[in-house]
Amino acid sequence: MSRLTAEQQRLVVEHLPFAEEWAIKTHSPLPIEERRSAAYYGLCLAVQSQPKGIGYTKWAYYVVRNRIIDDGRRCLAWRRLNSVEWDVEHPTTQDSTPARILALLLRLRFHRLSDRERIVLELYCQGQSWADIARQLKITEPSTIRIRWRAAAKLLA
Repeated sequence: MSRLTAEQQRLVVEHLPFAEEWAIKTHSPLPIEERRSAAYYGLCLAVQSQPKGIGYTKWAYYVVRNRIIDDGRRCLAWRRLNSVEWDVEHPTTQDSTPARILALLLRLRFHRLSDRERIVLELYCQGQSWADIARQLKITEPSTIRIRWRAAAKLLA
């Protein structure tokens, strides 16, 4: 994310109380602190991507709400993936519901990914943007990360 101009910073600061309210009202499995964090980050994203012809408050509401919901979904997916005790030698569990069986199959395929693909997948599931992942892996082009993500997703499919 690039630096905000003085005008953009002013808009974000003016809308912090709205973000607080939106974080409380938006339904998400995230704790309130994480919803607030997602809301504040959403305000910064909204000010940088505001289209012409729509007011900032309305645009920010949509961006913030969607950011909180996305983070909540990623959190749930990550919890589901890590909720099963994995026994690679004996893949049956006492509770062999379809969700647990699917989670086991995904986990077994997860180990077939390369270290780099696994890192990209984990960082993305933690809610990091493509640009942040590229920066952490010292890759100059974020589209390279998306290509690796697609390759990893194909292996998991």
